[in-house]
Amino acid sequence: MAGKIDHKRMKNSNKAVILDLIRREGCSSRQEMIGQTSLSAGAVSMLVEELIADGWLVEEKTFPAPRQRTGSGRHRVPIKLNPGSAYIIGCEADSDRVEGILIDITEKKRGWCERLAADVFDAGQVIEHLQSIILCLLDKAPERDRVRGIAVSVPGYVDRDAGVGVQCSRVPGWRDIPVRRILEGRFGLPVEIDNTARMRALAETRYGLGQETRNLMYIHVGPGIGAGMIFGGRLFRGASGSGGEIGHMIISPHGPVCSCGNRGCLQAVASIPAIERKARETLHRDILTRMADLSEGNASSLHFPQIVQAAREGDKVALTLVEEAAVALGLSVTNTVHLLNPEVVVLGGPITLLGSLLLETVRRVVRTHAIWETSFALKIEMSCLEEDIGARGAAALGLETLLHTEFPNGVER
Repeated sequence: MAGKIDHKRMKNSNKAVILDLIRREGCSSRQEMIGQTSLSAGAVSMLVEELIADGWLVEEKTFPAPRQRTGSGRHRVPIKLNPGSAYIIGCEADSDRVEGILIDITEKKRGWCERLAADVFDAGQVIEHLQSIILCLLDKAPERDRVRGIAVSVPGYVDRDAGVGVQCSRVPGWRDIPVRRILEGRFGLPVEIDNTARMRALAETRYGLGQETRNLMYIHVGPGIGAGMIFGGRLFRGASGSGGEIGHMIISPHGPVCSCGNRGCLQAVASIPAIERKARETLHRDILTRMADLSEGNASSLHFPQIVQAAREGDKVALTLVEEAAVALGLSVTNTVHLLNPEVVVLGGPITLLGSLLLETVRRVVRTHAIWETSFALKIEMSCLEEDIGARGAAALGLETLLHTEFPNGVER
C-alpha cells in the first residue's frame, strides 16, 4: 500500500524549487516557471502567490517590452526575490584579520567591516573582533530585525555540528572555542560555522570559477593550506567533518617538521610561512639575491610580497623558491585528482600574488604526472574573486541555512 502523501513537505519542496530558480535566474515569470520546472500552471500560481504574501517574492512594477507578452496577449510579469525579506551576516576570521559582510537575500552586498592585525590576533581577540564586526553590520542593516542569521568561517579544524572551532596552531589559544554558543548568546540569532577553505569553495561555486561545474576543489594557500571540495554540487566534509586537509598530505617524508608533528607535509613545504622561512635562510647564508636589497639585508623583515617582487624581477633565488613550492602543490593536486577527479581546481589565498609564475608550474607538474583519464578535461586556475571571498562564502552558507530552515524539505545545505 502506497504511503500517505505529505502535502506540507511537497509544498515546501516546490516552493524551494521556485526560490532556487529565481535565485539562479535573477527573475522569472509564472509562465517561465511552468516551462522550467515540472510544476503545473495551477501549482505555480498558488505557490507564487503564497511566497509573495509571505514577503519572499515581489512582482516587478514596470512591465517588460511588448515582445515578452504571452501567446494570449498578456504581459509576462517578472517575479523577483524581495531584497528586504531577509539579511545574512557572513564573517571570516584568521590570525591576521577578521572581516564581515552583510548581504540581502539576492546576495547583494549591503555592508562591510574589517579589523586587521598589527601582528597576530589571539583567540580572545578574534572573538572580540567578530562581535564588534557583527554589531557594525547589524547597524548597517536597513531593518535590523530582518537580519536572520550569522555564518562564520574560521581557520583550522571545525566541529560544525557543535559549532566549535577545534584547533588552529597559527591562532594562539584557539582550541575548542564555542563560537556558536558565544555568538548566539550575544546576538540571539542562529549561527553556522565552517572552515576557511570550504567557505571559499562555496563562494567559487556561487560567484567565481565554479559556477558552471558541480565538481570543484578549492585549495587555499596562505598561513596554512587546506582544501574545500564540492562534489555533485554539494560541500564535501567527510565522515568527521575534517575532509580537505590537503595541507597535511606528505610530500617529502624527510622534509621539514610541520605544525602537526609530521615531516614533509605540503603545508611545511609550500605555505606562505614555509616560503618565507626558506627565503630568510638564504639571507642568513649571505647568498646574493634581490631579496636582500628589498629587505635591506634584514632577514626578519623579509616577507612574502618582497619574495614575489624579487621573483617578478627575475631573481634566480626567489624563482627557485617559487618553483619548489609550485612543484609540491602540483604533486598534491595530481594525487588528489587521481583520487577525486574534479572538473576544476582553483588555487586561492595570498599565493595568488604569484600569478602565472606559480600557476604554469603547477599545470606542468600535473600534465607530467597525472594519468590522462583523470586530467584530460581538468582546468587549473587562480581564483579571480576579491579578498571578501571567505566572508561571501560564509554568507552564502547562512542564506542556504535560512532557506533550509524555512523550507526544510526542499533546500539542501
